[in-house]
Amino acid sequence: MQRSWLLSGPLTWFRFINKQVRVKAGNTEEHLGWLLTVDPVSGSVVLVDFREDRVSVNVVMGHAVRDVEVLQEADSGMAERLQSSVVLVDFREDRVSVNVVMGHAVRDVEVLQEADSGMAERLQSFFLPLMTPVLDPEELRLRRTRVRQWLEKNRLPVDEDRDKLSVAGVLTIMAPYRPEDCCSSNQIILDRIQKLIQVHPETGPCPAEHSTGISLDLDQH
Repeated sequence: MQRSWLLSGPLTWFRFINKQVRVKAGNTEEHLGWLLTVDPVSGSVVLVDFREDRVSVNVVMGHAVRDVEVLQEADSGMAERLQSSVVLVDFREDRVSVNVVMGHAVRDVEVLQEADSGMAERLQSFFLPLMTPVLDPEELRLRRTRVRQWLEKNRLPVDEDRDKLSVAGVLTIMAPYRPEDCCSSNQIILDRIQKLIQVHPETGPCPAEHSTGISLDLDQH
């Protein structure tokens, strides 16, 4: 269910750690792997897939997650392997490098430097949604107004709460007011509103959108 992952919160997210899962994201994407960790702020998940000669790491942004299905519980060996693993992020001039070091290979960890506020924010933002459309406040206001008028034209009661739209008190639409920005625990209403927004002739897709996840193949340590 769209955004239900974000609404479920850290207590629910952490129950999936150390399990092999299938993550459904966006409209059609599926990601398989062992869930290593979940960012407690954004709900972004880090999946690890152990292959013969390397470890594949996939970061799926929390805002894009539609559903997480458990495929297998980790046995004691796999759980220990996952729990002792270390995720390193290295910001370079032209790219970001992500490295997962298996716990059994770690001999020592030495602190070289504490993160200042800028680096701490940069690390946190790595797991925050990348799918942020570039729209100025006026464009967002116009988009919100158009979506509201379209829903009201379809005889749906809509209220505005700052930058959010509330439909019949059971569904919320966040900026920038696309189908995937709808949030509701009622799947029938959610599907109906998403389809209405999808066929709205004036909103259209937002510009400058990025991928829902980051996938990396790493040499195994």
